[in-house]
Amino acid sequence: MKIYISNNIDARTGKGFRRDKDNALAIRVNLSTELAEISKAALEAGATDVCLQDKGVGDGLIYDLFPKECRFIRGRDGDIFGATPGLNGEKFDGIFVTRASFPSDSNIDPLYENSVIGIESVKINEERAGIFAINLYNAGYLGVPVGLVSGDKGACDFAEDIAKGVVTVPVSKSSGGAEFHASPLKTAELLRNAVKEIIAGDTLKGASVRMPQSFEVSVRYESYASAYRNSFFPGAIQVAPGKIRFKSTNYMDVLRFLLFCVR
Repeated sequence: MKIYISNNIDARTGKGFRRDKDNALAIRVNLSTELAEISKAALEAGATDVCLQDKGVGDGLIYDLFPKECRFIRGRDGDIFGATPGLNGEKFDGIFVTRASFPSDSNIDPLYENSVIGIESVKINEERAGIFAINLYNAGYLGVPVGLVSGDKGACDFAEDIAKGVVTVPVSKSSGGAEFHASPLKTAELLRNAVKEIIAGDTLKGASVRMPQSFEVSVRYESYASAYRNSFFPGAIQVAPGKIRFKSTNYMDVLRFLLFCVR
């Protein structure tokens, strides 16, 4: 059984505030320890191959903490499935998404940061869309079951709405500028138990993401000039100063739009 693990290094349990980012080593150790525990649990439950996404380029995961059966994808390869590099290149039996978060103005996770400078907001079908949502839609389009989603409660609720059979582990929630979270030790325990339950219980069979029949993507830019320029993307229109919209029933068209107009 081959498992793909995606993570968000900027959404740490107990380290959600921007000022914590100055402590890079502590962040790396915290994240690597958590993901190593998940990997060990997956292997003990019967997985034979664990592939972990490492978004860092020299400052990501600490590989020596992981079992020898693990392998890693470092950075992004620039393909159309950018948020999940490598997911399209081979057949995986399931994907686990850890430290999932929602966009900042959804009033669910105010600690989320846009990955692209100059973008104020991205919406898909009138819902705020961050990298986490794209991760799930990528998995759904590629037919990879989403077995686990952990992170803030809003992200877990979203996953339960669109992913059949998913196991969620909400370990944090946010209100205003505050974050409420479980301890790292408790989080690790919950994740170990969930991973073993998913793999040993064979819950990945029949799990799937319910893809929308059509997509309407709207992007608001900080720069009016950026919106005007990107409105010339085929199928895109400018609907207001600083805002463009794109509609399609083909998810690949949506990814092309995001590749050229959002990243």
